[in-house]
Amino acid sequence: CEFTVQKVSVRHTDSVRRTLCLTETCLVERDPATYNICTCKPLCDVFAINRDAENPQKFSMEYVKGTIRTYLSTDRDSLIASVLDGVRASGNRDVCVKMHKTPRGYRLGPFTVPVDEEVESTHLKSLQSLPAGMTFDDAVFRFNANVSYSGLLHAVTSEGLFAQNKEKLINLALQSLIEREGDQERVSNECLEAQFHALRRLVASRAGYQGFTEILKMR
Repeated sequence: CEFTVQKVSVRHTDSVRRTLCLTETCLVERDPATYNICTCKPLCDVFAINRDAENPQKFSMEYVKGTIRTYLSTDRDSLIASVLDGVRASGNRDVCVKMHKTPRGYRLGPFTVPVDEEVESTHLKSLQSLPAGMTFDDAVFRFNANVSYSGLLHAVTSEGLFAQNKEKLINLALQSLIEREGDQERVSNECLEAQFHALRRLVASRAGYQGFTEILKMR
């Protein structure tokens, strides 16, 4: 499918008209006058779609290698839904829609590869026991930046003398999110969105879903 968009770029003072084409494997940007390809990005490289909270036509595509493409469209939500379906159909389950760009400095490693088990465990623990000088909102943002949207990769307790009980860590993190969610009438939309994204990452695992069904405040 194709969508007519206005591309916002630092190389141009005004927005540039483009045709955004969605194929089975790529997101292709074409010049509508000549239909020549301007850019071509694999759907497997899409990390997130940013839906601007202020401008009803503005959205950005975030890629794992750091590139961010910003566009304007009168059919923004239909376009985002189509791209999201296409990306997930291509096999990329780690993409999500959010209001703001990802704080890449929070990531302990490149976005092109998943973080290791130690990084996941550290951020799980930080939700339950905040490190010195860190707010709960900051811990949630850091957790989301380091854990894939499709869920924890190391959610099962491994064998070994010093193995950690992952199921317990996940349940404690879920309980902490519920207890520290704050006043829902006063919390900012950005922080509220981050809490829901963290819950999504936690309950995607078997232990997290079990905790979701057993923890009373989650029902």
